Amino acid sequence: MKSFCHIYAQWDQVNDRISEEADHLLGLGLTCDTTFGFGRAEQNRSVLKRIMEAGGLCAPNIYPADFAPECRDANWWKYPQSQCEEFLGKAAARFAALDLGPLRAVNTYTTGNTFVAACRRAGIGYILGFCAPTVIEDGGWEIAHYGSPLSPYFASDEDFRKPEAGMRTDAVLMSSMELRNPMVCLNHWSEGPWCPLNALAADRWLEPSRDPLPFQQIAEDWLRQAELSGRPLFFHINLQYFFSGRCYEHNRRALEWLAAQRDKGRLEIGGLQAWAARLRSQGGFERQTSYWRGEMMGFHVGHRPGCFPDVIVDEHHGSQTVWQHPDPLPQRRYDYSAEWNYPAFQPDGSAPASTIRPQDEVKIESEESGNTSRILTITRQGEGCAPVMIWEAFTGWQTPFEAEIVSGEGETRIVPHPAGSGGALLVETTDAKVVVRVAGRAGGHAGGTRQWGNLVVGQTFHRDGIPYTVLAAQTPEPFALEARIRRSSEEPIEWESLCGLDHRKEIVPGDRIILSFDGSRLACWHRLRGLQPGQIELIGVSAIEAGLRQATALTSQRIDPAIIPDEPGFQLFGNIRQPDRWDRKLARSAGEKEIHAMDRWFAEKRPAAGDAVIAVHPGAFLPRGSITKVLGHEFDSITCAEGYAFNEICVDYPQGWDWGVSAWVQWRHLRVSLGGLRRGAGTYLLHLHAFDPECRDISQRVHFFNPLASSPASRFPGLPVHQPSETCAVADWVLPSGLEGRWSDEALCSIEIPETCLDWPAVGVRIMPVEKTKLYDWVAERGAPGLFSHLWVTRLP
Repeated sequence: MKSFCHIYAQWDQVNDRISEEADHLLGLGLTCDTTFGFGRAEQNRSVLKRIMEAGGLCAPNIYPADFAPECRDANWWKYPQSQCEEFLGKAAARFAALDLGPLRAVNTYTTGNTFVAACRRAGIGYILGFCAPTVIEDGGWEIAHYGSPLSPYFASDEDFRKPEAGMRTDAVLMSSMELRNPMVCLNHWSEGPWCPLNALAADRWLEPSRDPLPFQQIAEDWLRQAELSGRPLFFHINLQYFFSGRCYEHNRRALEWLAAQRDKGRLEIGGLQAWAARLRSQGGFERQTSYWRGEMMGFHVGHRPGCFPDVIVDEHHGSQTVWQHPDPLPQRRYDYSAEWNYPAFQPDGSAPASTIRPQDEVKIESEESGNTSRILTITRQGEGCAPVMIWEAFTGWQTPFEAEIVSGEGETRIVPHPAGSGGALLVETTDAKVVVRVAGRAGGHAGGTRQWGNLVVGQTFHRDGIPYTVLAAQTPEPFALEARIRRSSEEPIEWESLCGLDHRKEIVPGDRIILSFDGSRLACWHRLRGLQPGQIELIGVSAIEAGLRQATALTSQRIDPAIIPDEPGFQLFGNIRQPDRWDRKLARSAGEKEIHAMDRWFAEKRPAAGDAVIAVHPGAFLPRGSITKVLGHEFDSITCAEGYAFNEICVDYPQGWDWGVSAWVQWRHLRVSLGGLRRGAGTYLLHLHAFDPECRDISQRVHFFNPLASSPASRFPGLPVHQPSETCAVADWVLPSGLEGRWSDEALCSIEIPETCLDWPAVGVRIMPVEKTKLYDWVAERGAPGLFSHLWVTRLP
């Protein structure tokens, strides 16, 4: 059977271009399910009708405030079922006015048990926008989706995050926006390459080529797995982030690539209605065992550019189990047969809980039995029955593979490597000892991954039958290496590199090139088209590592002599949520020193500013060259005097460029809230500190707004009257460039907060980049974020 692709189009973001984008998609013979806003629905009614006639769903994007302005909380799970039903009734009435038939689907991130129950009562069978397997706590959303299936499923009455059979007439299908690697989400946060536009947003993928290559390579992995195993896989493509001209082009190129795969007979493309019918015909769920590799090569997410370990996810009606290479026992296991009753959100992201038992142990012995057969002996200790993954079961062979249990009881499932040779074996057994014979065809090769010391990982993918190898740094430290290339043909070798915003592309002139890396940038990689890792030798790795050890020792001695870097003696990318990492300890010392230095500098620059009642230093305790999104508050320093408060409203993440040097970043509109400021208590001053660490030529606007404001009823029925809800405080604040620019006078912007703002329940601060034209290429034209590095609110009597 063919793999199945679902297209989720966030066309509520394209404004007046929805007809144009729909023409392109429908012209390719594709089906999509789309989101839309009620505000433009009437003018787009004919387009929405065409999408539905092609088999797609049109789901309004809804939150409680859309139906009752006083309901500012965006989280449906905080409202009783009766109120959810009331609001869904209002949504259904708005939809009915469009003459598109009954409301059958809605789009929202923050569902919950009461909302699902209300959807059942309202006849809504599809909820789009679910973000499995993440924890969301930005933008006003607070919800934990850990443990839910990656593919669409019928939501259980017991807990909306687990599946049920779906045979009931009022079944509700939950659908995520795109696939996400569970281990990457758990430890690092990543939206992954399933959205082609992550290739253009600089906080995500920074893909500079004409094609959305990261998306194409992982989608090709999905198609190849299905072809090798004979088991189809489901995947989503998420069309979003329409903020520059190339965004539309990358989305279109992704759709054209998918249509080409469909025309080759490799892929089925359909909407959720078709998938739901398929699930019902198969008992309510379709088992998926997916092999994830290479989806983060060279891209900086949560302190982990380079190569994330391979991950295998197996999900079915009974459970979801997640393994990470090279461990044979699961990293996470969610039991769907047990009772769930977890809260919808916990700030540490710990619910639902994994059922992994750390006391389980397993030993795997491998004995060759000829060139194309081997015997695997699995010995287990502990009372648990967690399934075992044998990662190298078929190394050196090509498909078709065979696996047979010759001693003991259990079941096996073959998981081919998507590169086309080798693969893993899943063994499910309760026996203490099991012997398995495996076999394959001779002639296979390694999965195309190679590591040079602790510095660089290379991984090979294929495009149009030609290999290309991605080389990525494993440390944020900058370094350069000589690469010697062993050519296998006279064909030219294309060399492409990206470091931050600096992109270059050329033909390799000889057999030696210099590769420069700087892993502190959001993206840093080299791609060599026409080469396998075995054809590349990197010269001087040991010498570079020795130099990095020496430099790191000096840095550590300067910041905190009590901290000794662990082996290999310099920073390596990894999970910064592990509190015992040496670079986390060093980062805290560096952050404390930077905060003290910045406070002194601020006092010198603004000696008459008054007493500080709020002080915020975002990401100050991040290790050098790292970022984190949700669950990263432990790296922030926030201090409020009694009666005052500070809250994030929409902040993408903190990013650290050097030890103690960091900022909060949001690529469109960074928003925070200041609480406790009141009229009659004196004069309040807001002091923002920001600089331009990546030399993007950033200038910013700063606005004040009421974050709790409700839209007032119009005093003139039928006549729309603009009600100003914001006050522009700074029209154009030009930031100084480079790390040293943070000590410039221009890095500090002081603003008197108008008294009229003090009547609000809280004072919102909106920081946004000044983009003087509509950018075509957001990266090449140095599209800017909104950011700040330090914030103080002071009060004068």
